[in-house]
Amino acid sequence: MHRSLLLCVLILLAATGSLLVAEEPFISQNTRLQSLGGVYSSLPDNIELLALNPAALEFVEDSKLTLFSFMLDFNGDAFSTVSDFMDAYGNVETTQDFSPAQIKQLQQHDPHLRLSGPFEISYVKKYWGISLVNVNARLRPRFLYSAGRSAVRLDGRGDTAFTFAYGRRVYKRLSAGLSLRYQVRAELIDTDVSETTEDDLLFLRRGLGYDLGLLYPLQRWPIYVGLTYHDMFNTNLSEKKIRLDGEDSTDGKTKKVSQQLRLGATYRPDFKIPYGWLAYYPVHTLLSLEFGGGDSFWDRLHIGTEVQLFRWLALRMGINGGIRLGLGLGIQSFSFDYMFASRLEDYDGVHSATILWRY
Repeated sequence: MHRSLLLCVLILLAATGSLLVAEEPFISQNTRLQSLGGVYSSLPDNIELLALNPAALEFVEDSKLTLFSFMLDFNGDAFSTVSDFMDAYGNVETTQDFSPAQIKQLQQHDPHLRLSGPFEISYVKKYWGISLVNVNARLRPRFLYSAGRSAVRLDGRGDTAFTFAYGRRVYKRLSAGLSLRYQVRAELIDTDVSETTEDDLLFLRRGLGYDLGLLYPLQRWPIYVGLTYHDMFNTNLSEKKIRLDGEDSTDGKTKKVSQQLRLGATYRPDFKIPYGWLAYYPVHTLLSLEFGGGDSFWDRLHIGTEVQLFRWLALRMGINGGIRLGLGLGIQSFSFDYMFASRLEDYDGVHSATILWRY
């Protein structure tokens, strides 16, 4: 029974997404933005994630259709834990039979595993865009041994959203945008996957959210100033509690999503190395500084830089709670982005990769 329950939970989280804390705003980022330290409010070319700053739709030149998007965050401990768990699971009949030594080995790792995708369908053109699916799911197992019994408990989180965004110039050089988002959040909290009990619940939350974005390019310098205001009307999510043992669901309390304000600036110089026949002109260069989000000063500070050496190769570096290094490869409609972060959220040594296909 517990094997079937675990499989169903994993499929459900992958299909609908899940969330750890209902009061957190829904902000999904790809690997490129993460490698730039999480900056996005002042990037004029940030159009893949419509809810971040819809004012950037004013700067869209060609329409883009995204048919596939896949993103994976992980660290070494995540793979070690999964490997150890599969070894321990294969040697016993049920998880209740895990030995204290096996549980201790599993407890040595603190896995970080996040999946965005595995697909996204979105269409963006000048002034407006629509995103049909945007999934962000996480899983975090915990291994316990108490009173002669072992247990595997699971926390899961993520989001699924349907987003429509519109943005254009409203006054002189100032652009403004608004995104409307219908989001579904599912959450598992401290759920024992070894057996189903009447206390094991899946929380489903639904609601409408609104995000405001402003973007202003300065006239004398190649600088963009941006501001984003997420969940500006205090998004309320209705809650339904679903019992995993198959009993009827019940309504829960309405959850209010916290607002988040971000302010940033991006400098895009005409960078070049003029040295005779060795003269070199990168496709574009940027340096971004942003403040907002997070619980401490260093979590709220975001710094990112990118140099696109060729049209198919970009190098990136970011600072936000740690140093991040990344690169991007793009060939026609296919792109691949990679990042290594010394620290991401509460985890060390996190790798991230995104595969995107659009035309």
